[in-house]
Amino acid sequence: MAGMTDYTGVSMGVILAHLRDWRDETARCMEALTVLQAETERHREQLNRPNDIIAHLRFFIDLFGRYLGDFDRLLVELPRLVTAAHVEVVQQIYDSASREEELCVRFSRDHIDRQMKDEGLRWLVDDIYRESRSMMIDYHDLSNLVPRLRTFVGTAATLPVAAGQQRYDLFLSYASEDKNDIARPLYEALRARGVTVWFDEAVLGLGDSLRRKIDEGLRICRFGLVVLSPHFFAKQWPQRELDGLVARETTSGEKAILPVWHGVEREAVLQYSATLADRVAANSSEGLPSVVAKILRALGQ
Repeated sequence: MAGMTDYTGVSMGVILAHLRDWRDETARCMEALTVLQAETERHREQLNRPNDIIAHLRFFIDLFGRYLGDFDRLLVELPRLVTAAHVEVVQQIYDSASREEELCVRFSRDHIDRQMKDEGLRWLVDDIYRESRSMMIDYHDLSNLVPRLRTFVGTAATLPVAAGQQRYDLFLSYASEDKNDIARPLYEALRARGVTVWFDEAVLGLGDSLRRKIDEGLRICRFGLVVLSPHFFAKQWPQRELDGLVARETTSGEKAILPVWHGVEREAVLQYSATLADRVAANSSEGLPSVVAKILRALGQ
């Protein structure tokens, strides 16, 4: 089934805006399904075939997680160079969603259309169906996006920096638990040396979309300064920022990541990523002045 949106002649800016909407809605749906999974576990004894319901939820949470990674990759890479591989990613999301939509139909037949042990929990299966099926329907428009995106293949569609928009030397990526120990002191020390740093608490304003501001920050910074720590490895959000920087390096062939180890040894970094472990990194155990000096050398200052 094709979607209804006509992408004929639209700009890359419009395409990226729609991809962000898909990405954000996918993330929201994942969060909603995760909450519904907890509710299902809590009411297991009052539900018909609770294992089937939980399997449905786990499948779609995992599926949407894969789509989310694809959308993040597209948002980082498309502004720099559109390739046939990117068109294939969009086509694959559409094809996959079209196939898996049948699972939603089956869920409706097995759970929505049948009497329940406890009709007071009707809302739960209704919400599960609505969240999973609505996303499958939203992905229909991807079929119309594919032909337009194909016309950009081989072009460097770098979006211009808006007039008056600041460029930064560094995008500071870190886990929130490391803000006081290393991230803020590092930001303040680098600023004192004349380095411009995209630091969330200094850049984000009331009402800003966090995801969109991060997308923008990754685009307008020369390097990503990534604080690798146990907290970093345990959280999804900073890892998505790192994924964006890795995708940028892959696309451009130029170094984009400056790692700082904080409370970790090489073995821990190696378990997370062999390529990261092999990079020359600053280490907070050496003291802040040493870390700053290494960053300044990397920046050519």
